[in-house]
Amino acid sequence: MKKTRILIVEDEVILSMDMTSSLESMGYEVVDAVPSGEEALSLVETDPPDLVLMDVQLEGELDGIQTAEKINNRDFIPIIYISGHTDELTLSRAKITGPYGYISKSFNYNELRTAIDMAIYKNEMQRKVVENETLLDITLENIEDAVINIDEEGFIKYLNLTAAKLLGISKKQAEYTRIDRIGIIWKRPDGTELVHPYNSKKKKKFEKSEYILYNAASGISIPVECSINVLHNTKQKVIGWVYLIQNIVERKKIDAVQSRLASIVESSQDAIIGIDINGIIRSWNSGAVEIFGYSFDEVVGQNISLLHPPNYPNEMPEKIELLRSGEIVPHYEGVRQRKNGELIEMSILPSPIKDPNGIITGISFIARDVTENKNLEKEVIEIGEKERERIGQDLHDSLGQQLTGILLNMKTLENLVRNKLDKDEMQHLLDTESLLKETIQQTRTMAKNLIPVKLQTEGLPHALEDLANFARTVYKTRVITDIKEGIKNVGVMVETQLYHIAQEAVNNSVKHSRGDTLSISLEIVNAELILSVKDNGTGIKETAANGIGMSIMNYRSNLINGNLFIHSEKDEGTLILCRVPLPELETSE
Repeated sequence: MKKTRILIVEDEVILSMDMTSSLESMGYEVVDAVPSGEEALSLVETDPPDLVLMDVQLEGELDGIQTAEKINNRDFIPIIYISGHTDELTLSRAKITGPYGYISKSFNYNELRTAIDMAIYKNEMQRKVVENETLLDITLENIEDAVINIDEEGFIKYLNLTAAKLLGISKKQAEYTRIDRIGIIWKRPDGTELVHPYNSKKKKKFEKSEYILYNAASGISIPVECSINVLHNTKQKVIGWVYLIQNIVERKKIDAVQSRLASIVESSQDAIIGIDINGIIRSWNSGAVEIFGYSFDEVVGQNISLLHPPNYPNEMPEKIELLRSGEIVPHYEGVRQRKNGELIEMSILPSPIKDPNGIITGISFIARDVTENKNLEKEVIEIGEKERERIGQDLHDSLGQQLTGILLNMKTLENLVRNKLDKDEMQHLLDTESLLKETIQQTRTMAKNLIPVKLQTEGLPHALEDLANFARTVYKTRVITDIKEGIKNVGVMVETQLYHIAQEAVNNSVKHSRGDTLSISLEIVNAELILSVKDNGTGIKETAANGIGMSIMNYRSNLINGNLFIHSEKDEGTLILCRVPLPELETSE
């Protein structure tokens, strides 16, 4: 255990030697024994002791009390006075220096030991108090909240830097001034003024409340949130209060913005829905109530899958995973179900909800009912398909027949003039006949593409087989088919759009892929009708991937609530796949 180091300041040599010997025998370490205050100050500066035994009367210009004052001004060292003088004047002077003990030169060593031990203990306790006060002061000066301490009469005893800035006054101006006399008016939101607790009949705690602080000098008003706590002494007597004040200007601004946003969200005719990362619904605006028919209480806490129709593919996990991986998910279309079971077509935009650290904690969806628009689009498409069929029929029945008649007339003319024309003239006639035959064939091809007969008469599987045969015959391309027969009741719109998607995919492949093999498949998997067209060509260039052909395929897929996937890799070909949910699908054996 470390010994207590003591400095003796005593001008009586014999007493000094006796004290040194006795202290060392008691287990203390005597740093030195000096006769003057000047020497004591020099030693304290170079080798500070744990305690000083100070004679009041010393040699030199400084007496013991003056020396103690100088030590106290520089160091936190306990001092015990030793003196043969006990008059009132000496005692009064000594008390001012805050000594840790005072004993006469006629002391006994038990008294000295007790005085030293008590001084060391008291000094240690006071040192801890000072350290704690310093720590508390540093803490209060650096916190964001304003802190004000008033005594039982309302005088400000302490305020931190935040409070001084908030009140618009200096700390020096505020201290020892009554809190209601610093030019600040405290008003509650209802307009009533705060009666400060020292003026209140009830000496109680004031719970946290909002106030408006009005600075009469600057004219500035600041909204704050303040709680006022009672301070008691050890006998539970009220000795003051502590004000804890938080400036809520920024919070008010944020609350105002959030209020406006909430108002916008609530008044939106679109459904705006918030879910957590597990798919649980956490927010549900009035637009969602209107569109889906569920009240807020009915859906909050439920999984978002509540809105998905049975037997329809649930794209939500895939979209959430994309968002969580940092990808942007654009608008997409999907089918949802109202509370009454009615299906609705929707345009959906998902966005991530992030916490302050940028971690995704949920997903928000803005969903718009586009059923009416989709129905109008379908009507337009149906009208377009009918017009397409009419044009195809006209090409086949009218223009095709007329061209055929012209060809027959050309044949008749050829027979009549065969012996009257020279070789060149005859060749010109034959070339015209050949050109006319090609025109008739192209017209029939155009008519066939515009009005696939088997799609109308025998259904999609046979129409796709006919498309494959056409590609084999006209384009001289190897085509492999895996088309399941017996698919029926999928709807004219679905059959028509899928056929034209396949037609566009085949045309793109034979014109651009540079491959020699095509595969066309049609199958049913988990209540979905799946069409795929794949080639073994060079893959789609970026410009082609964003071209009008691909856009038309996407558009046709959306019309039938399908999901179109296009996958292409260089020198590995292109896959175009369309999945269409068919909850009431039927197949024949």
